[in-house]
This record gives sequence, C-alpha cells and structure tokens, in this order.
Amino acid sequence: MRSKFVTGLGIAVLLCLGVSLPAVAQPACEGVCNPLMDCRMPCYDGGYITCGEYQSCNADLDGDGVLWWNDNCPQHYNPAQADCDGDNIGDTCDSKNEKWVLVSTDYDLCYIDVDDHLLFQTLEAYGKQTYTNVCGSGGTCIRHYFLGGGDCPRPLSSAYCCDQAFPEEVCDMFLKKDLCGTPKCDF
Repeated sequence: MRSKFVTGLGIAVLLCLGVSLPAVAQPACEGVCNPLMDCRMPCYDGGYITCGEYQSCNADLDGDGVLWWNDNCPQHYNPAQADCDGDNIGDTCDSKNEKWVLVSTDYDLCYIDVDDHLLFQTLEAYGKQTYTNVCGSGGTCIRHYFLGGGDCPRPLSSAYCCDQAFPEEVCDMFLKKDLCGTPKCDF
C-alpha cells in the first residue's frame, strides 16, 4: 500500500513540475513499429501517433501493391481495385455489391392499389419497371411505376370507383392483385 502512495506522490510531483510522462496505454513506436506492422497501430513517440506516422510499417496489408490508405479492400488481395457499384468498397469484400440499372418500362397496367381514407378512397394504377444488377451475380427485380390515379368519395366501393375509371374487365383482373411480377426491388 505504501509503495502505491509513494509512486502516486512521485508522479504528482513530476506533473506539478511540468514534466510530461509517456502514455502508459500506448507502446513506444520504436518498440512496436516495423515493416511487418499495420500502419494503423497506435504508438507513443512524444505524442500519440500511429506506426504509419512514425514511418515504419507495412503500408500494403494484403500485398496487392496498393497502400492501405488508398486500398478499397485493405484486407483482401485485389490489385485491380474493382468497385462495380461505386461505393468505395472493393468488389472482393463488398457484401452488397449492387448497381441496379433500368432495362425496361412497361406502361401496361399490372396493378391497381386502393388506399382507404376517412372520406374517400384513392385508386392508383401501376405499370412495371424491370431493373438488372450489373454487379456481382446479376439478377433482375420489378418496381411499380405510377401511371395515374384518382379519388372516389365514400361510401362508393373500390370496385365501383375502379369501374368508373377503367373498363370493368381491367378492374376484375388488377384490382388489389399485383400482376407486375417478382422479385420486387428493395430500393
């Protein structure tokens, strides 16, 4: 117990005299930084820095010839630095490598949605747009494309309202039935 008090008192005296003490939490740069060390390793050299600032470290962690601060996937070998979706995460380590491109718009009606409100109903007619993923494994998805809509006062039914806006056979086929296709786009 006495030694802790003496040590604490000695540190307090040094601090009062304006003597700066090295950080205990960070190792000295000289002892930890070397050509095999990650440049982001924190160390102490008269102040808190990293091995990269100390200039003795491995600046290319994955050996692909691209320094880690410029590498879009620093833990995986990817010398081409491919980034299909442009999110600054290299394709090699991008868990969501997606770039959706519109490939077609179908203006034919494929879905009529009804939104109920207190005093009226809103009918919305949709066509479909098809998108394809030009990155990764590809794939396609479908999004609704708004064609038009209108409101009907209550107490008219959505079927009656639809029949006023579209031919009856259209309403029978598309009212609250999504025939646009799947899978649906999640963007």
